[in-house]
Amino acid sequence: MRVAILTASIAALAVGLWAVWPVVSDQPASATQREIVKNQQPAGDGVRGWPHTAQNPSGQYSWDRRTCAGQSCVHGFMHNGYASGDVKIVVEPASDAALIPKEGAKAVTVAGHDGLHRWIDAGTEEWIVGIRGTTIAIRLEAKPSTSDDDLAEAHAVIDSMRTEPRDTKRGFRLVFTLATNVWDSG
Repeated sequence: MRVAILTASIAALAVGLWAVWPVVSDQPASATQREIVKNQQPAGDGVRGWPHTAQNPSGQYSWDRRTCAGQSCVHGFMHNGYASGDVKIVVEPASDAALIPKEGAKAVTVAGHDGLHRWIDAGTEEWIVGIRGTTIAIRLEAKPSTSDDDLAEAHAVIDSMRTEPRDTKRGFRLVFTLATNVWDSG
């Protein structure tokens, strides 16, 4: 009887750990722990939540780490999966702004706020910006074969970012525009 209870407890623990284990991917280590959100809450005023895991229409979307444009999304991750699939954009809170290397970074404006831009490697750019007490890292990763048009479209997404005040834990949402329907978070 004790063996059966112990076996059932271990199995339940294993299933529980599997359900919360971070997603392993080809993203940098700082981007591997992604939150899969299931939420149908509308963002309101014509701005959708984070792009969902299927093809999304062009329009305005937002990052607040709680609202999805559909029933589910991989919050903070999107790529042009319905085009070449060569470009990824990751938006996430930076865990410790003091540890972010500033060497080689240049001062820029990100979403209407003072920030930094740096190249991490030949295919990865990163923008770091402090917004209402939260440091955000925005990473653009492009494969070597990425076309100029795909890269320009990804830059346009980042260039379109702005903040809006919200009654949430962070006090804001990051709003951006997808000009085409090739982006998804799956």
